[in-house]
Amino acid sequence: MSIEAAIHRVWASDAVLCGYIPHARVFTGRMLGEFTLPYALVNREGASPEARTTDSEVWTQFVRVDVYVHHDELQQGRALLERLNQRLNRQTLPYFADDASLMVCQRTGGPEQVLTPDGVWELSMSYQATVNTTAGALG
Repeated sequence: MSIEAAIHRVWASDAVLCGYIPHARVFTGRMLGEFTLPYALVNREGASPEARTTDSEVWTQFVRVDVYVHHDELQQGRALLERLNQRLNRQTLPYFADDASLMVCQRTGGPEQVLTPDGVWELSMSYQATVNTTAGALG
């Protein structure tokens, strides 16, 4: 499971987040075409190489992830990001499907908000995830 999939898993399991934007309207990667508002994007923006820690059994990688919310109502978008931050910031989350590896997310940027020329609010937050695994094969 990727870090994006782990965030999708958190979103899908949270009724409050799904009340703002249903999980089916949370996308990963680049979007082509137009989509009905509201929707969210989860994008990996970079990752460090894997490195062994001083405990030679554990591998660590740092991954930056940005979350973008496109909404026509600013207050709804802000409330959504606040809830998402409660679920992600400084939280330990399972990373792989077997839950054997963990990641810790920490907010590094945002929330930011921009009103686009077409009247849509784009709100965003950035996170750095520290992923620790004994597998040595981070995705």
